[in-house]
Amino acid sequence: IPLRRRAYHPRTLSLRHVRRSWLALLRLQALRPGAHLPHLPAGCPKARLVRPSALAVCSAGGKALMNTGKGKTLRFETEHYLLRSLEADDANAEWCGWLEDPQAARMLNAAPRKATLKELRSYISSFDRRARHILGIFEKSTGGMIGVRTVEIDQLRRSFRFHILIGVAEERGRRARAETSEPLKHWLFEDLDLLTSEGTILAKNTRFADTVLRLGWVIVKRRLVRSPADGSLVELIDIRLHRESWRRLPHPRSG
Repeated sequence: IPLRRRAYHPRTLSLRHVRRSWLALLRLQALRPGAHLPHLPAGCPKARLVRPSALAVCSAGGKALMNTGKGKTLRFETEHYLLRSLEADDANAEWCGWLEDPQAARMLNAAPRKATLKELRSYISSFDRRARHILGIFEKSTGGMIGVRTVEIDQLRRSFRFHILIGVAEERGRRARAETSEPLKHWLFEDLDLLTSEGTILAKNTRFADTVLRLGWVIVKRRLVRSPADGSLVELIDIRLHRESWRRLPHPRSG
């Protein structure tokens, strides 16, 4: 059914009515395949929206996305890993100890501390599976959980941001980071039609910084912040990857 765009006149409609009508139009257009999001009327506060779908299938090795009351349950498979949305019951004692590891905490620019199961369950429940997702990284050979990925989506800016924690020390610096990012980027860039990926890295992690720059990321800015660990100044680098730069990279096949 074609949608009609109503003209809004500042003399007849308040800003609240304009924003309410705009959001209603967003929800309707999100149900139309291939539809583009309408322009936000001037003066309206920003909102974040991920286009809903009753059932979608991820390519690049992804499985079905099942719609639940909270949002979509994501599931991707690669050659060695299963990546899926976490439930509160996935909180476990091993994960509680990951942030106690000084090396993991340092890479996250955080103070080492052991989390509780209650804190982890609350943390998992804070993700709405629409604009914010949390996924566990599981080894297919053992079924064990070795890390966590989070994704934040800004649909209006057509951008997303990754965070990753490899909790099992033996798995750091191996294939989990690169292998599990590929199906996620395919879903976000191609299926959700987003344009840029944004990230922040520690400047002192020079090896990783050199790697991402070779992969097409560009530096947006550098900034100094206080470390939660000891209060010292640390340098952070904000980086960005455009979809076209990602498309030019060779992409391994996912199983």
